[in-house]
Amino acid sequence: MARAPATRALLLKAAQEEADHLGWCEQRLRELGSKPSLLNPLWYVGSFAIGAVAASFGDAASLGFVAETERQVEGIWMSTCGSCRAPTQPVAR
Repeated sequence: MARAPATRALLLKAAQEEADHLGWCEQRLRELGSKPSLLNPLWYVGSFAIGAVAASFGDAASLGFVAETERQVEGIWMSTCGSCRAPTQPVAR
């Protein structure tokens, strides 16, 4: 939905990073003998809907949405897993 080619490329890169992250999470859950939340489909639909609404306001809003989401995730990560190490390599699927 991005209008500018550079924004589109940036958002596609962010989407790939998110797919890698989700793959890492799925692998880690399997290693721990656990499974994803049954609410995951709701989170995915909600995230997509919010992103689509942001995109309808233009590229600046889309990028602002991505930036704020990352800021929130980083804050949660630091408050709950500050001593944990984040994965540095994408997970092979």
